[in-house]
Amino acid sequence: MPTTTMTPSTNPPAIPEAYERLLHDTLKGDAALFTRDDEVELAWRIIDPILNAWEAAEAQPLAPYEHGSWGPIEADQFMAQDGRVWLNGAEHDQIVVA
Repeated sequence: MPTTTMTPSTNPPAIPEAYERLLHDTLKGDAALFTRDDEVELAWRIIDPILNAWEAAEAQPLAPYEHGSWGPIEADQFMAQDGRVWLNGAEHDQIVVA
């Protein structure tokens, strides 16, 4: 039975590590894998108000819920205020409309 021996000329090329690729792209002038500064600024303009609202003294606490569940019952209560329900097929035993 014939056997095949791998020699350096038949070895598959090595896949570059992530930082190797970034450095190589940087040296080539390829910025495709980098976030532009205007994108970062826009992201923070969106996120900053959310973070500020969470940190505000009058902010309501986040509702805890069990891992793997459809979320807190408060989410159902929020939707029920307008006569709506989530379309995930999950229903809680009781929904209290405040």
